[in-house]
Amino acid sequence: MHLMKWRFAIGSQALAKWSFANESPALAKWSAGILPAHNHTLWNVLVLALLLVPLNPAYAESYMAKVVSVPDGDSLNIVRDGKNEKVILFGVDCPEMGQEFGQEARAFTDGVCFRKEVKIDETGRDSKDRIIANVYLPDGSSLNQQLVQRGLAWWSDKYAPNDKTLKDLHAAAKAEKRGLWASATKPIPPWIFRNGEKAVGAQLIKPKE
Repeated sequence: MHLMKWRFAIGSQALAKWSFANESPALAKWSAGILPAHNHTLWNVLVLALLLVPLNPAYAESYMAKVVSVPDGDSLNIVRDGKNEKVILFGVDCPEMGQEFGQEARAFTDGVCFRKEVKIDETGRDSKDRIIANVYLPDGSSLNQQLVQRGLAWWSDKYAPNDKTLKDLHAAAKAEKRGLWASATKPIPPWIFRNGEKAVGAQLIKPKE
């Protein structure tokens, strides 16, 4: 009972602040207990609704899952609580399987993930309801970062423009000509390979002259 009273009081204060901030004097009066008693039922409903609103973002979720297959370098098929799901790595884009280094990227991801328990940090879902996530290997390292660091993936400046770590790893891999950056021919970004020049969804990161 004491806990419920405390939560009710906290909820009242929060709703009062929200009401004033959003220029709602009537709601603020409810929260301050100024309105007549016959309005208390409505007020109680409002506070209950406030307390039931989740505080965390819908996709701020982290859990362990087993990798059951690796279709390509930047995607995994996992099993979680008996349910099969597909994971797309956040902020990175590996060469497609028909591209140079596509097989190498897949082989690396398969070698460090297949049949292992990995940590999934969800960042959202795409239009196909696939999980978008940062994936952490059993040793605690980031799979997303390792792929970029080894020159087996591009940093996606469209979907992770503010990820400075991926940006820096991408620049270092290019400068040191690791992986796909050591190719004699200019690597073709996978989003261009998939969609063609007219459907580019991310910027090309041009090396400094």
